[in-house]
Amino acid sequence: MKTFGEKMLEARKARGMKQTDFGKLLGVSSRMIIDYESNQRKPHRKKLQEFADILELPIEYLLDDRYNTVLAVYNNEPEEPDTFALKMLEAAHPSLDMPLAEIEAQARREIEFLRERSVALFAGGALPQDVKDAFFQSLYEAYLKCREQASENGVDVNKFGY
Repeated sequence: MKTFGEKMLEARKARGMKQTDFGKLLGVSSRMIIDYESNQRKPHRKKLQEFADILELPIEYLLDDRYNTVLAVYNNEPEEPDTFALKMLEAAHPSLDMPLAEIEAQARREIEFLRERSVALFAGGALPQDVKDAFFQSLYEAYLKCREQASENGVDVNKFGY
């Protein structure tokens, strides 16, 4: 399970922020950021909400060590690290006897998550059009690859309106 510090460090680095820059945004010293990331200290609830806002993460993800991914928060599925990997494997390979209703429900949650995050990604129009186009092209290519794999596994890909 990921700790608060590990999640914060991972999210800060993913956004290309240095500890000093992150500390300035939060109004704390870089030493305090080091303490948070090394799990020596944990911020109070109000400051924690600032972390979540700046890092664009749900506060539940930061608060609860049982959530190893942001997607698990949106799906309301706190889980152990090994079960997350197993669920993804089962969803990718329906031949493992996972009920189609569960696969469809998981797919719908993931689609909604992507839709919500994509809207947030493009809000304000700060990204150049070619970057937006590349994002959607890669998403479409991933969709086609998954559709092809599902079809190879004997799933009727037209059943769900793909």
